[in-house]
Formats: sequence, C-alpha cells, structure tokens
Amino acid sequence: MSLSQTSSKQEIQARVLAILTREFDVDAAEISPETDLKTDLDFDSLDGVALAGWIEEDTGLAFSDDDIEQMRTIGEIVELVHRRVSAERRA
Repeated sequence: MSLSQTSSKQEIQARVLAILTREFDVDAAEISPETDLKTDLDFDSLDGVALAGWIEEDTGLAFSDDDIEQMRTIGEIVELVHRRVSAERRA
C-alpha cells in the first residue's frame, strides 16, 4: 500500500517504527518523535542512508542527500515524509 493512501502522521510514524524494529532491531517501546537517530539509537551516516533506503522502498518516495541529512529525529522523518506525500497529492 502506498503512502498516498495512508498519509496521516500517525500512520507514517507507525511505518517508520516498523522499519526500525524490522531492519535495525530497535525496541519500538523506546521510540518517540523526539528520539534522535545518532544520540539515542547510535546511528552513523551509513545507518541513516540505509534507513532512508528502507523508507523509500516502503513508501515509493525518493530522498535527496539533503533530505537524508535532515533526518535527525523520528519526528523530523515523519514530518519530511508527510510533507512529501502531501506534495505528491497536490501534484
């Protein structure tokens, strides 16, 4: 199912959490919108790129290097995906 059909921030966050738990063995109970990828989850730049790739695969969106650099917290990721989905709907 594409995100164009499921684009509430809550749904996007659930999908991001599913990716984190599936691909990075992160405990979803420890994740909040304020969770920082680097300081809280010990992600490095390669982990960030991998996460962006999994989100791209799951959503059908494409992220630029600048987009990936903006992905510091779970909340920022959700907001970025939400903005992208909303923009695609308007296009």
